[in-house]
Amino acid sequence: PEVKAETKPVVVENRTTENVIWDFLKEKGYTDIQTAAIIGNLYQESGLSSSKVEYGSGEGIGIVQWSFGRKQQLKDYCKSQGKDWTDLQCQLEFLAKELKSSQFYEPYRSKFNNPYSIDEATEAYCWGFERPNAKKAGMDYRKKMAWQAYYRNVDR
Repeated sequence: PEVKAETKPVVVENRTTENVIWDFLKEKGYTDIQTAAIIGNLYQESGLSSSKVEYGSGEGIGIVQWSFGRKQQLKDYCKSQGKDWTDLQCQLEFLAKELKSSQFYEPYRSKFNNPYSIDEATEAYCWGFERPNAKKAGMDYRKKMAWQAYYRNVDR
């Protein structure tokens, strides 16, 4: 008798913004720990909102809260891609470019690339890439959200 191959139903995954960012960073080669650390920081910066504008000053924009010269670089990059600066995918591509550039300060880059924990990676990304006001950094929240992102996505 003829054996028919099993067919599986096509499942279209309904992904959250966190899932989209996680998948993007993983596809770029970041480890689970690095990816969680970045996402934990992005929760503190913008709540993962690509259209977020910094409250008060209006200086920081997007998921990273790019500001000053980096803000204009993001806008120019997205415009060159035919997209608005609020486009999440465009911001992720720009983030990937910046993560490989001199925007990521040493010695934090080395610690981020070889972390021994999610907490260490979260701190390294924060101080080496985001560089917030230390008094307003919210490091406990960054770490908490990094751990939550890790557990929500690592086995997804």
